[in-house]
Amino acid sequence: MAAGASQIVLAAEEGDAVDALVKLAGTHRADLLVVGNRGLNSLAGRLLGSVPSSVTHRATCDVLVVHTTSGK
Repeated sequence: MAAGASQIVLAAEEGDAVDALVKLAGTHRADLLVVGNRGLNSLAGRLLGSVPSSVTHRATCDVLVVHTTSGK
């Protein structure tokens, strides 16, 4: 809130992580979607695509990828 956020929504949804995140962002008409960096630098992430990478390509709002793990 100190940075100017007027409404923060925390939500849970069953299903594929990318589909669920993109759907929830659309449902709540989000201006910003925040995701962790897990899988960005792993071999599987490079070969199959990671959740953060896929979300940045599919979301219609801004996406902030935050440092939550070493990326492995």
